[in-house]
Amino acid sequence: MQVSGLGACDLVPFSENDVAELCELEKVLNHSPWSESNFMHSIRAGHMCLVLKHGDQCQAYAVCSQVLDEAELLLIGVNKSCQRKGLGKLLLQEICLILESKANTLFLEVRESNEAAIALYESMNFNCLGSRPAYYPTKKGREDALLFALDLKNN
Repeated sequence: MQVSGLGACDLVPFSENDVAELCELEKVLNHSPWSESNFMHSIRAGHMCLVLKHGDQCQAYAVCSQVLDEAELLLIGVNKSCQRKGLGKLLLQEICLILESKANTLFLEVRESNEAAIALYESMNFNCLGSRPAYYPTKKGREDALLFALDLKNN
C-alpha cells in the first residue's frame, strides 16, 4: 500500500523478530509501555498482531483480541516520526475491514488526555460508552480511561 510521505508500506503480522523494535517504540510512545512479555503473550495467544512496515522498519502497529463476536483493540501505536500522516487511521481501517466478517463490535480504551486518539476514534464513528475511573497510571497518580465501541456491522 502507498502511504503519503512514506511511499510503499506493507501491512503484515508481526513476529517475535519484531518485538525488540516494537518495545523500543512503546517506550517512546506510552506512559505504561508494553513489555516483551506482553507482545510475546499476544503472539502466542493468536491475537491479531499487525505492523505497518516501510522497508524493514516498523512504522505503526496494533494488537487486537477476539472472543466470540466481540473484538478489542488492545494496543495501537504510530512511530513519532510518522504521526499526523494518517497511519493510525489507515491501520485502524484495515483492522476494521479484517474484523467485519469475524466480529460485530470493536471495543477499546483510551486515556482521557489522548486527544489525538479520541479524535481519530470519533472520526471513524466509534461511540464513547463511558469511563473507567483511575484506570491508567501516570507520573502523578492515575488517569481515567474512556471506553469506545464501533458497530462493525452497521458502520
